[in-house]
Amino acid sequence: MPLSSFGELLNFDPAGIATHRVRVRGVITHQQPGEAIFLRDAERGLLVQTTQAGEVRPGDVVEVMGFPAMGLFIAFLEDAEFRITGTNAIPESIPITIREALQGTNDANLVNITAQLLEVPDTPESTVLVLRVEDVVFRARLPLPRLSLRNGSWLRLAGVCLAEESTFASPQFIASPRTIELLLRSSADIEVLSMPSWWTTQRLFVAVGLLLGLGLAGVVWIAMLRRRVLKQAEVIRAKVQREATLEERHRMAREMHDTLAQSFSGLGFQLDAINLDLPAEAEVARQRLQTARQIVRHGQEDFRRSLMNLRAQELDRGGLTEALPEFARNLTAGTEIELHCEMPSPPPRLPESIESNLLRIGQECLTNAVHHANPKNITLSFSREPGGLQLRVTDDGVGFHPDQLQHPANGHFGWRGLRERAEQIHGKVDLESQPGRGTIVTVTVPN
Repeated sequence: MPLSSFGELLNFDPAGIATHRVRVRGVITHQQPGEAIFLRDAERGLLVQTTQAGEVRPGDVVEVMGFPAMGLFIAFLEDAEFRITGTNAIPESIPITIREALQGTNDANLVNITAQLLEVPDTPESTVLVLRVEDVVFRARLPLPRLSLRNGSWLRLAGVCLAEESTFASPQFIASPRTIELLLRSSADIEVLSMPSWWTTQRLFVAVGLLLGLGLAGVVWIAMLRRRVLKQAEVIRAKVQREATLEERHRMAREMHDTLAQSFSGLGFQLDAINLDLPAEAEVARQRLQTARQIVRHGQEDFRRSLMNLRAQELDRGGLTEALPEFARNLTAGTEIELHCEMPSPPPRLPESIESNLLRIGQECLTNAVHHANPKNITLSFSREPGGLQLRVTDDGVGFHPDQLQHPANGHFGWRGLRERAEQIHGKVDLESQPGRGTIVTVTVPN
């Protein structure tokens, strides 16, 4: 029989409806075993219904004998038989739009369409993809188990296009399909172009809720921080006033020591000299001189007591090695902190300025450890090392990054004052701390 082209099927015949078979040749694009094969001749596709056994692959060239029949939009062959006559290159899919697919001219042809995945419903025998392009929803079917695809993804699908549900929508009775179905051959016919955005309505609501929660927490934190700043400001104000008072007391003590104390000492020396120069028979004058010497001695004692009262009150009770441990014990009393004090015996004799500044430095370190570090143990030690006198405060608390102290905005005024006090006595401050590993503050003063 002569070969017919796909376009010649069901052409007008003056003899009437054809009841004989026709012979066509084409390249296989897809097969549904026991049901149908799909061919391509040039750019046209053809559906061939056949129950013939035998496997064909895309690219096989076959000749087909069958009865032509009219489908919804183009002709197809039914009750057909085929035979393989050769092998050709695997046909490439033709890119089309959804509007071109709805014209019906690409029915039974191998095409590719870009669409967005709506869902993958559960089906027992095959995988069905529900897709959308513009306002058209269609299906793609794949004879494989369920695929792992995210709804909302944009896909490029290659498959055989089948028009469905014809309707005569125009006055000229031109048939146009209502939708299409793509027959996919394998998962290789699915190309993921883009994944859907991670943001969904549910996640957006969760994110908004988290932001609102964080905003509320921020407001509460700001209120607490403001209260803390006000409290710290009060502490700093009281500390400045106390320091100013102590500084003034020390200044007055130095002035009185350099003036009145020297005058009392000079007066005592002169009375002793006069007592040596008096003759033995001047007993009355000697008694009066002795009375004057006692008055001067009592005046010196009262003056020395006044000078001691002008010094730091803590140091009045026995010096640095007694005042600082006593302060630490009072500070940790009623807490679960275990205090360890290591003080030299006998205590070293230190100048008043060094002793006073070391006392304030130690008090600052102990206060910071108790109030901020949340420690279980605090060790206070004072020793004489080759490099000089060394005061060390160690805790096993939460620790911190030392870089935080470099930013004045963080409010670490105590650390700044601590370094200034050390500089006044030509000392050096070393800080060792890490989060979770406690803090060690070491102050070294030259001998």
